[in-house]
Amino acid sequence: MFPVEAPCHAAAAASSSTPSHQNTNTSWRAPPSGWIKINTDSSFLGRDLPGGAGAIARDDNGRVIIAACSPISRYSNADDAEAKAALMGIKVLSGMGYSKIILDMDSAAVVSALRAVGPDRSMSWATVDETKKMLKEAYIYRINHVRR
Repeated sequence: MFPVEAPCHAAAAASSSTPSHQNTNTSWRAPPSGWIKINTDSSFLGRDLPGGAGAIARDDNGRVIIAACSPISRYSNADDAEAKAALMGIKVLSGMGYSKIILDMDSAAVVSALRAVGPDRSMSWATVDETKKMLKEAYIYRINHVRR
């Protein structure tokens, strides 16, 4: 579903020229010992324009475990792009033997959807449901909303 390509020149170049939110000078915090932290983000330029998804996972010492990015062409809004970034990070990390992950995202809507107990009714429902299923089957996990 997500061919991992590096670097994602088109999405990165396009998103850097039109920032969608203001940097609040937050800094990365290490996860507790034995946990892996995945930070994700995406770019959404418009329904008919290319975007991108990115994820980086680090251990409690800050060592990079995985870094991945991918262009995404099928999404309906910014939250859908954010949900796809989260799914990509989890898929790339799966099978590497880690069991405890923290997922940090800047999309409050996607964080809320991933935390919800019942069915998701957002436009990103398929991606959210697949992400929740992967998390529940393979991990002890926490999902955090972070400001960037």
